Amino acid sequence: MKTIKFFLVLFLVSMLAFSCSSKKSSDNPAAEEPPQEVTIDPVTVPEALETSNDPHAQEVVNYVKMVNMFQAFIQNLVPQKQLGKVFESEGTLDGPPWVYTWTNGALSFTLTITIEDDQYHWKLVLNGADPNTGQTFNKFVFMEAWQKLDGSSGKLVINEFGGEGGRVEWNWNIDKDGTEKITYIDYMSSVKIEAIQNKDLSGSIQVWENNVLVYKAVWNADGSGSWWVYDENGNVSSGSWT
Repeated sequence: MKTIKFFLVLFLVSMLAFSCSSKKSSDNPAAEEPPQEVTIDPVTVPEALETSNDPHAQEVVNYVKMVNMFQAFIQNLVPQKQLGKVFESEGTLDGPPWVYTWTNGALSFTLTITIEDDQYHWKLVLNGADPNTGQTFNKFVFMEAWQKLDGSSGKLVINEFGGEGGRVEWNWNIDKDGTEKITYIDYMSSVKIEAIQNKDLSGSIQVWENNVLVYKAVWNADGSGSWWVYDENGNVSSGSWT
């Protein structure tokens, strides 16, 4: 339940981030432009698996949805009017670093994007008071993301602002053949989920709790698949769906 509460709070803050943004502009047309966004694609399962009534197939879909929760947060790394060229402006943004600020009531956001070691680095910092909860922040690093310049791998980290020092993160990698692997880790609940998606939408998922494998499933391009559940005594139950 702690994970659910954590993400509900984070989601509320993510909605706050969509406010009016201000950008530094430059008259130098040769200035390098910042990235448009963090380019991580969600795991997409076959339609037959998505709509299956089999409870084990639906369990897979639910785990995939957990992995895909990053979609609710990476939008915060794109100010309202988007990155790159400013609309109705002939110039480009000055940088790197590129710095954006926007506010929601007494809460201010500062997004800084830099280029470090052949990768982009996004950092979103909160200052002031949350208009919903009244909680105050002082240079709190809410979110960070890193991504290779070629888009082949990256990492997203969200820090808990409740004072317990927890965090969740996603790591992803795309092979040359188009296979995508996304790993989701919730350090508060000691849960780790690894999802692999192939180009034909076949794939697999594994779930660990406290570093112990508790669930595994694989599925085919037609939506059929197999599952394995491991209990605390090491016993395994398994089956399949069509």
